[in-house]
Amino acid sequence: MRIVIEKRAVWQAVDEWHARWGKDGEELEEADRARELMSCLLWGQDITALGARCPKENLAVLLSDNWIDGKTIDMMMFDLVARVCLDPELRKTTVVAALNLQMDLRRAYDKGDYSKESVPLLYQYTKLFKEKKCDRLYFPIHINGNHWVPFLTDFKKQTVQHG
Repeated sequence: MRIVIEKRAVWQAVDEWHARWGKDGEELEEADRARELMSCLLWGQDITALGARCPKENLAVLLSDNWIDGKTIDMMMFDLVARVCLDPELRKTTVVAALNLQMDLRRAYDKGDYSKESVPLLYQYTKLFKEKKCDRLYFPIHINGNHWVPFLTDFKKQTVQHG
């Protein structure tokens, strides 16, 4: 019962958030549409959205003033991957990575071990770019436990940019 009460509290907070900004016009219509869509999802049921599987209440972060989380970022990155794949020119030059690349980077840095065995995903990306199969790598980094920062490594120009 405690779990149900906690999950219900999450949705009550979302409803209060909707009420604050969805007062009239288009905002009210969007708030009503969001409420309707969320009411269609069952309690305690995992959902799959943009390639990531998560509990329904994880979507509440998108309808609140709360910080977005890793699952949300991975959903966004999966959507970007799909968009890149749809563009014939972009897919020849561009790679979009999810958070697991950041985890491999952190592990390699912490251990001082960049070997294939220690960080296989980082090794695969390195190989891809050494073989000049792609020019650009986009990936998210979570900094200081409270900021998501997009990074672009352009191997052709030999630059690193962040937003």
